[in-house]
Amino acid sequence: MKAACPKIKLRLFFSVVLFLIMSLTLQAKVFAQEAVTLTVKPVRIGDDNSLLLAPGEKKQIQVKVENNSDADLQIESQVLDFIVDEDGTTPLPVTEEQDNRWSLADWITLAPAQNYLKAGGSATINVLIEVPNDALPGGHYAMVLHSPNISNVEDQTGSGISQRAGTLIYVLIDGPINESALFSRFNIPKFLEKGPVPMEIKIKNESDIHITPKPSVSISNIFGKEIASFSLDTKNVFPFTERDFSDVWDKKWGFGPYTITLNAAYGMSGQVINATRVIWLIPVTIIIIVLLTILLIVAVVLAMKKKQEKAQEALQVNHETETQPIDDQERQE
Repeated sequence: MKAACPKIKLRLFFSVVLFLIMSLTLQAKVFAQEAVTLTVKPVRIGDDNSLLLAPGEKKQIQVKVENNSDADLQIESQVLDFIVDEDGTTPLPVTEEQDNRWSLADWITLAPAQNYLKAGGSATINVLIEVPNDALPGGHYAMVLHSPNISNVEDQTGSGISQRAGTLIYVLIDGPINESALFSRFNIPKFLEKGPVPMEIKIKNESDIHITPKPSVSISNIFGKEIASFSLDTKNVFPFTERDFSDVWDKKWGFGPYTITLNAAYGMSGQVINATRVIWLIPVTIIIIVLLTILLIVAVVLAMKKKQEKAQEALQVNHETETQPIDDQERQE
C-alpha cells in the first residue's frame, strides 16, 4: 500500500499539468478568434438634426466599413431599427416586426449589401433613404449593421468570433413636431456637514424627436451672489426615454443655505427647462467642537478666577486676625 502512494501522486501531478496545458491552449484559441474586428465611419449620421427630409423625398448617404483583422472577410450589411437600452446609451437592434412610431429601416436600401474585404481593406456602402409620402413628422432611427460571414471566407485561418459594427442614422421628417422635456429627477441632500454635494439628475424627453440637452448648474449663497457655475455633459435623449445627467458640486466646506439652480437648453427652437433646490451646508461637528472648546476655556478661566478670589479672601482674613487689637481685660490679665 505504501509503495502505491507515490504512483498515485505522480498520476495526479501529470493530470494537473495536462489540464493546465489544455486550458492554456483553449485560451489561446479564444484570443485568436477575437482577432476579427470591424470599424465603421461615421459612427452616427444626422444626430445633430442635419438629416432633415420631407415626406416623399429621397436622400443618398454613404458609410464606410473597415476590416482591421488579419484575415480576409466576407461582410454582410443590413438595416435594422434600434431602441436604446436602459443605460440610455447602448443601441439595441430590433429584429422583430413591431409597430414602431420611430421606425426607419423599411425606408432604406443598401448597395452593395455584401462586400469582400481583404485584411486591412475597406468598402463604401451607399445608403438610399426613400421617405414615404405619409411619413409621420419627427425622428426616425435605424442602424446599418455590418457582420463577417465566416462560412464564406476563403483561406480560413481559424479566427471567427463574429464582431458586429454599425452606423446609427437619425432622420428628421419635416412637419409639425412636438418638442417637450422635463426634469424627471433632481435630488440633492437638504443638509450636509461638508461636501462634495451629489446631484441626481434625469431628463425625460417627451418630444417627437431626440434631443440633446445642455444642462448647466448655477449656485448662489444666502445673499444671492453666484459663487459657482459649471456645465454638464451633453447627451442624446431619445423620444419618450429618460437619461441620467447626475453630477457633483465639489465644494468641501460651507456655511448657510445655498441655492442650486439647474437649467437645460434643448430643441431646435431653444426651449429651456429649469429647477431649483436649496441645501444647507453647516459643519455641525466643527461648530460643536469650537463651542465646547470655548465653554471649556471659560470654565477654566472662571475656576481659576474663583480660586484666586478665595485665596485673596483667605489672605485678608489672616491679615485681619493678626492685626486685631487686644481689649482691656486681656491687658489686665
